[in-house]
This record gives sequence, structure tokens and C-alpha cells, in this order.
Amino acid sequence: LLDQLSGLAAAAHDHGVALLLEAVNPKETDYMATVGHAVSICEQINHPGLAVIVDFFHMQWEDQPADALIRRAGNGLKHVHVAEDSRVEPGPGALDFRPGFAAMKEIGYQGHVVIECRTLSGNGEEVLPASVRYLRELMTNC
Repeated sequence: LLDQLSGLAAAAHDHGVALLLEAVNPKETDYMATVGHAVSICEQINHPGLAVIVDFFHMQWEDQPADALIRRAGNGLKHVHVAEDSRVEPGPGALDFRPGFAAMKEIGYQGHVVIECRTLSGNGEEVLPASVRYLRELMTNC
């Protein structure tokens, strides 16, 4: 991976995009299961065409809280995924997004926050707008 990422990052950058690395929880992978690992790879490659995604669903299995992981990613963070602990849209679950959103403000994150859930807790026409309102309120008040 490391041998090829420099070239891939350069090609992505040449096309005006970035190649993004996402740590996935250890229940789903045996490689790059921590945000720290993804950040470390980006630091080793040290190219603007390579960056990090954090995913609140996956971060719940990490040894550090989401806010610490987001601070660790710093300006290398270019994309954020949100879903509840049960993989539904944010709102009806138990994850506390506020510390992570506060850390995103702290590092000056300006990218997208994308709902990435596997299923919905109800009718999409109702739960998705409610989830967006919930996320906006959290982001405003964190």
C-alpha cells in the first residue's frame, strides 16, 4: 500500500480530487482499524492528494473518544461520515456527536458531513429530514 500511495495520491491531486483513507472498526477489517493508523499513513506519504475520512460509527470501537481522534486527524481530515451505534441515521441512537462536532469546529473543519447508515429507523421521508435538523442543531450548539 505504501509503495503505491504516493503515485495514487499524485494522480488524484492532478485530477483535482483527493484519495481518502477511512479506518474501519476491527469487526470489519484487520487492517487500518484506527484513525491513528490512517493518519500515520497520510503523514508518511505527505501528499495533498491523500487525506482522512472519520466515521463516527467506526470510531466508537477506538480506545480514544471521537473528539481526540478528530483532533489527531487535524487538517488532514477531509470528510466525515455519521451514523448511530446501530448504523441508522443520527438521532434515535446512543452516540453523542457533540464532542466530535466541537473538535471539528476547533480544527476548522469545513468539509462535508455525510449520513452513512445501513438502514433507517423509520420512513425515510420523515427520519432523514429529522436527522438533518438534529445534526444541524448539534453542530450549531456544540
